[in-house]
Amino acid sequence: FPCVMDVSVRRPWGEKNATLTPLLRRAVAFALLHGRAAGYLGEDGAVFTAPPGVFSFFGPAVEVAGASEDELKALARDWSVLSAPGAFPAPLTVLAYLSAAEGWQARLADGTTVLWGRLDWTKEKIARLSEALNDAHAREPGVFTADLRFFEDGKVLLRPRGGVR
Repeated sequence: FPCVMDVSVRRPWGEKNATLTPLLRRAVAFALLHGRAAGYLGEDGAVFTAPPGVFSFFGPAVEVAGASEDELKALARDWSVLSAPGAFPAPLTVLAYLSAAEGWQARLADGTTVLWGRLDWTKEKIARLSEALNDAHAREPGVFTADLRFFEDGKVLLRPRGGVR
């Protein structure tokens, strides 16, 4: 079972029976591969499967197709910040890996798309994103696409998305 990290074996002296105690991996998010259930993202960045009912997740999923081992480790490290209630201006529905050049993309429940880029400056990006979107919504209501890929250069780019939510 890929969801088992280790198994301890205990057998009292002189007895024939042994007790096996599995130690499960710690899952941090539900993982998708090309839009289909792929299992879970572990706290070590590994994607693994588990029998039904072993883990139960409610909340955002992670699309891991194409992500490298290092990208998945960084995601597991930052997941608690990214998935925290109230972290984004609207609830996070899915975080998807695009490519090595583009990084990650967040989709929010209100229709906002966030081109996140690399997983660095996570707390700072979340804070600045909220400020920028609040300011933009005060001027023009609607749904926006936010681009944080150039955050290191001091840029948070916003553009209105066509159509309604």
